[in-house]
Amino acid sequence: PPPPPPSPPPPPAKPPPPPTLVQTHICPQGNVDVPYSVGNLYSTPTTDMYGNAAVAMCVKVAKKTCKTSSKCCAIDFAKVELPINSTCKPDVREIRINNAPVAYSWGFYDTFTTLKFVSLTKYMPSPDSGSLCWVVRQGTCARPETFCYNGHCQVNYYSSDNKCCPATLVS
Repeated sequence: PPPPPPSPPPPPAKPPPPPTLVQTHICPQGNVDVPYSVGNLYSTPTTDMYGNAAVAMCVKVAKKTCKTSSKCCAIDFAKVELPINSTCKPDVREIRINNAPVAYSWGFYDTFTTLKFVSLTKYMPSPDSGSLCWVVRQGTCARPETFCYNGHCQVNYYSSDNKCCPATLVS
């Protein structure tokens, strides 16, 4: 008898659902009709403040147009929070704004920790083309998918009054 016909190919795998945003403040997280965008994540080898090998993970900020009637169009760029894998907290060495090291702080929430860039109106009064970097010692946490919470890097920026907090997943 003839051989049986080949089995049909399996259906294509469904793509995974998009990652969900985490919320740290009660404010609109939409990134439409806001004055700034946060660009793609890029990593580069560097040294930390002690001269040890490290990795800088960075994003660029860009000005964008928005409807002036929008609630969040006129906001400033006062603070950034980056939800991280809490086990990577000890690996953070410093943060840099436009390549200059500055002080940072932490946000502690029920299920995650955030790395905070604060006083941005002072350190980056004109955010257009500015860069924000976090420097991590070499190792497992030097990979964005390990360092960032839930395997995805989310950047939230906040207005001084916390009325708007646009969130962007960067990769």
